[in-house]
Amino acid sequence: MGWRRVVGVALSVAAALAVGASTPAPAATRRLSIVQLGDSIASGEGTLYGYRYDMRTRTWTGGSIDATWPGPYPACHVSPDAYGNTVAQRLGARFTTFACTGASYANVTIAPETDPGILGPTEPRPAQFGDYAAGTDLNTAYDAAKPDVVLLTLGADDLHFVPVVKDCVENALASRVGLETLRCTATNPGSTITTDVQDGLTMLGPNLTTLLGAIRARGQAAGHVPKVVVTTYHDPLPSPSTRRCPDVNLLEPAQVAYLESLVSTINAQIRATVAAFAQPGVALADTSTAMIGSDGTDHRWCSAQPWAYGLSIFQVSNPASLLSQAPFHPTPQGQARYAALVLSVVRRSSDAESAALVAPNVGDGGLLVGATVELLGELVGVLPEQQARLDVAVEAARLVPDPRPRRQDDHQEDHEGQHADDGDPRDDGDGGEGHGAGQCTDGLRRFCGRGGLTPIGV
Repeated sequence: MGWRRVVGVALSVAAALAVGASTPAPAATRRLSIVQLGDSIASGEGTLYGYRYDMRTRTWTGGSIDATWPGPYPACHVSPDAYGNTVAQRLGARFTTFACTGASYANVTIAPETDPGILGPTEPRPAQFGDYAAGTDLNTAYDAAKPDVVLLTLGADDLHFVPVVKDCVENALASRVGLETLRCTATNPGSTITTDVQDGLTMLGPNLTTLLGAIRARGQAAGHVPKVVVTTYHDPLPSPSTRRCPDVNLLEPAQVAYLESLVSTINAQIRATVAAFAQPGVALADTSTAMIGSDGTDHRWCSAQPWAYGLSIFQVSNPASLLSQAPFHPTPQGQARYAALVLSVVRRSSDAESAALVAPNVGDGGLLVGATVELLGELVGVLPEQQARLDVAVEAARLVPDPRPRRQDDHQEDHEGQHADDGDPRDDGDGGEGHGAGQCTDGLRRFCGRGGLTPIGV
């Protein structure tokens, strides 16, 4: 079917449905609200340093640790490339992020982040959520956001994963000159891993369960329980057949294999915890394969185009490079892949697919037209470069008049965080961009807190 014909059919359907949509619909409620909680993966750490991958040398070049990060809490390293921002843009939702680099359950999530500092303790940012059971450090901006969906990436910093990796690198270098015995391996984990990782794993499940319960209880008290999507962590480490390249040369093969096993252990704990929680409205987005493209292409370290910053950023000749927090974190492309995996769970778990096609001040005719156009695109196999032509038809749906009055909270402003309304979402290679602004209408009760999601199996 030619594209001119596809758009023509879509516009014809749009016109027909618009004529039949004159019956006033129930009053619209506020726009979909997405809130992000979590650590450096959720904040978008690494993406603003300016590193570029040199395919010839297979190393990361350029970049500066003096990169400027947006407020209101620059130390959190929040980036517009963060996956939650893209998810919200694709759904046309209002987005508020409290994510922060270095966030653990005790430090930042339920209590303010504290930094000893040279001149005394400082507080880079208040608690993202607060201790709901104790009623302390509660984040009022979280309540003001009135979340319909909470995205959560948390756990790696409870296990001090990045410091553990740096310790492994230092040990590998020392062992090569005979100063230390190789550790960070399956046969010799070492005291750092035994203390930080093993203790963290013990509490990861209980802490995550407590937080999920608190999100639910807080929502019940507010009369609106949000849906929660919990992610796992990506594995950037290369396959055994490609474990020799600058991004892993600072580690021994046995260390790479052991670190990979730790990532798998963390993810297994997260999956088991979400499955055991077994409450409506909580789903798992398994992002462990975020370094593998939708077409199966490998984007882990040592590949032609890695989607996570590697250890080649660290240069012994440049001591300042050792302060970079980028290694292991997703690039903008890696964050986009996270977004695609999370978005598919949000849509699969709810009526968000329909919500994403409803624009502000649009009647039911607009919803039907948008859904019809989207379906036509799927039937003919829309390519990314062809999506713009279908967008014309989607925009036509927005012209359908809406006789319904708008409520005051349709105009509610975000109190904190990045705004999904600003700028275009990054192409994740999994289809066109969502242009409608999501709304919680009476017809989308399951998604907007009037019903529950079925937990996704693991």
